Amino acid sequence: MRFDYTDCESETEAKRKARKDLVKLYWDFTVQTFGEENVRMVDKNKIGFVFGDAKDKDGFPCDFAAVIHPVPQNFEEHTGPKRTYPAYDLYQVADDFAAGIEK
Repeated sequence: MRFDYTDCESETEAKRKARKDLVKLYWDFTVQTFGEENVRMVDKNKIGFVFGDAKDKDGFPCDFAAVIHPVPQNFEEHTGPKRTYPAYDLYQVADDFAAGIEK
């Protein structure tokens, strides 16, 4: 499955729509996986969810939680006043990571 943003007039519009789509996608996934009682919106675009059980340092049971924050990446190069931000290239970033190259 891939989403289509080719009808968007700008990268900003596409990223705004993509963020909404991704939040819904991850919301549905976490609710289906961990149950609605364990999933909450914790910020405008952040989903918090309890995924496990743990013990605190005193040995008391507690929830183990995580947060998902989808961030669509730029697909066009941007030049700001101090630097140029390249378009995000997932494959190059993954190759760099695999090769131990840090950015």
